[in-house]
Order: sequence, then C-alpha cells, then structure tokens
Amino acid sequence: MFVVGALVSTVFSGAVLLAGDKPLPKVKAPDFVVYSEDGRKVTLSSLRGRVVLLEFFGEHCPYCARMVKELNMVYRNYSCEKVGIKKRKRGDCVEIVAIMADRGTTPSKLKKYKKNKGVFYNLYYAKSPEVFVKYGLRGVPTIFLIDKNGYARFMSYYIPYDKLEPYILKVMKAH
Repeated sequence: MFVVGALVSTVFSGAVLLAGDKPLPKVKAPDFVVYSEDGRKVTLSSLRGRVVLLEFFGEHCPYCARMVKELNMVYRNYSCEKVGIKKRKRGDCVEIVAIMADRGTTPSKLKKYKKNKGVFYNLYYAKSPEVFVKYGLRGVPTIFLIDKNGYARFMSYYIPYDKLEPYILKVMKAH
C-alpha cells in the first residue's frame, strides 16, 4: 500500500506540485472508500477518467467554511454533475469529493453542514480513518487534485478560487 503521507514531506513539499511547466513525477494517489450523505459508496478508482478534487474538511474549521465558497465556484464552472458528461468529455470536468474528517461523522451531520454552509457539491464521510492515514492528513482544509489517470498532481491547504483554477486547468490538460 502506498501512503501519500510519506510523499507530502518529499514530493509535496511546498504544497504546489504543478510549479511552472515542470513535469511532476508520477505519484499514484491511493484508492479509498467513502460514503455520501445518502449512503452511496464511492472509491477513487470508480472515478478514474475524471479529474478529482479531493478535500478533507472539518465541521468547526473556519478555513473550511471559507473553502466552501471556493469549491462552490469550482462546482459551478467545472463539475461533472453540473456540466453534464454528454457536454464534455469525462476528463474535462472535475469531480469534487469533500470528506468530513471529524470523528463520528454521520449522513445527517453531512446534510446539516451542507444546508448550513450552502454547499452545492456532494459531501462524504469515511467509516474508518484509513483514508486520512493514506493521505497523511495533518490538518484541514487539505486539498488534492488528482488527474484522470489517478495521479496526485497538486496539494494545498486553504486556497482561493483564483489561485486554484490555473491548477485545475493544468491537471485537466495533463496526460
């Protein structure tokens, strides 16, 4: 099993993987299992062919609450759900997978957070801490961009939309 946490201190140092036009060493993002607010099981491997914006957030985190606005903009402009697969090729959209990192997260807690914060995209929870360990989670919010072939291409903490969008576009173009 490959653990991204070890990678954070090496390849992910400086938080930006797509600096300039330098190619990123190919780093496979670890697969995970999470569940949606309606109980649907989602794995990273089931999203292959799409760019995935993976966010880890906390219910009481003020930066996470600010990140909702930024991710709502990503959703409006790039979401696979919003733009429709038929309108764009699968690699030309972004699937947002936002995972609440709080212990004891339940579907009802996700629904309440979504309503209270005005979240447009889907929220998920993990039944075990495995995904947090695999990604070396040290704090929230933490964001990863994973290309359509399953490679981690970018990692950051809080980032405004205008700074995030160029990385989204680069990852969408990556092979």
